[in-house]
Amino acid sequence: MEVKKEIILSEKIFNNPLAKNIIAIYNQVIPFGEVVTTNIEIMIDNFTKKKHQEFLEAILSDNNLIVSADVNDIEFIMNFKRTIDAVNRLANNDKVVYFANLLKNGYMKENKISNDEYEENLRILGELSFRELNYLFFLYRFEQNNDINQKHYWYKFIEEFEKEFKINKYKSYEIYKRIANLGLISEELELETKSVIEKSDPQEYDELMSGNLDLKYFYTTDFLRKFIGLVKKDNI
Repeated sequence: MEVKKEIILSEKIFNNPLAKNIIAIYNQVIPFGEVVTTNIEIMIDNFTKKKHQEFLEAILSDNNLIVSADVNDIEFIMNFKRTIDAVNRLANNDKVVYFANLLKNGYMKENKISNDEYEENLRILGELSFRELNYLFFLYRFEQNNDINQKHYWYKFIEEFEKEFKINKYKSYEIYKRIANLGLISEELELETKSVIEKSDPQEYDELMSGNLDLKYFYTTDFLRKFIGLVKKDNI
């Protein structure tokens, strides 16, 4: 069976004044019109079209986007294509809206970010799994409601984390340690212990930082808070 590759978009997105411009760019960077013949090709094609539809509708459901002239900028077009390419690599739809929000909030709002910032955020969003994103959002929410300078702040967090995700403190440390390598969160020694040891005995401080999980905690960075503002529109 031969099926012509095409995408059918929801009528609601055409209410957005930018719809024609965005769809014109989309049609240029996505070469639809090819014919798929095998069952596997048809299955992959249908899945890709669903992701693209969700991506476009997540962008064009917002009526507070930039004026139409801006979407003709070559930098925007190239990053539109790079973002679609990242969506194509997803094995499911979990992160599609996050990629759409990144493009929309990074390039299609009044406070446009630089190309370098966009590249960094796109790379990080592609590298983080959907579960890891949820772990980050969970830490961010916890920080909004608790004082990170409070004694035993991290103990309380770990209790909540274990209840929510059924993951113990050792595994949670591994999770957040990996994420910290991306610059989204920072690792610190428990404040009272740090204040006593750090200045008087740097070697002991380093040993504690490398060994005792009960004395460590993680906290969000400005980079993470900005990243969340770009990829996550609704309350987290």
